[in-house]
Amino acid sequence: MTLPALQDAPITHIVLPWPPSVNSYYRRMPNKRAKGGVVTMISDKGREYRDTVARICMIERVREVRGERLQLAVQCYLPDRRRRDLGNIDKALLDALEHAGVFKDDALIRHQRYDDMGREPPGRVEVFIRALAPPAAEQLHLALVEDPFHDDPPF
Repeated sequence: MTLPALQDAPITHIVLPWPPSVNSYYRRMPNKRAKGGVVTMISDKGREYRDTVARICMIERVREVRGERLQLAVQCYLPDRRRRDLGNIDKALLDALEHAGVFKDDALIRHQRYDDMGREPPGRVEVFIRALAPPAAEQLHLALVEDPFHDDPPF
């Protein structure tokens, strides 16, 4: 099943460094005023990654992907031989892309796919984003009900 894009919707392609895992993206700081006495904030490593992504998007002149429904495909080139949970990088990556103005809100992403492309130090992610036609969400839902593990190419 191929998802219908908006007519002539361009695909935005961005090559980015390997993102920090969600485990290192946040840090917890004591705060007497906060409920529970602790506040969670983006770590220095997380802010550095967000700034790096913003700089790359500015240099590459990446334009905002507009649409009410977006599709995202990420090709993950692993930095080393450690076992990886690709779902552990999505928060840092999506927050950084939103911060860089690639899309207005990561809640607009209706379909996302992360593919392990093997090991290629120092690691990188290649991100592909496009706008989906409005009825695509319903078509995707129906297709996934029929075959939730379909392996069609992302675009």
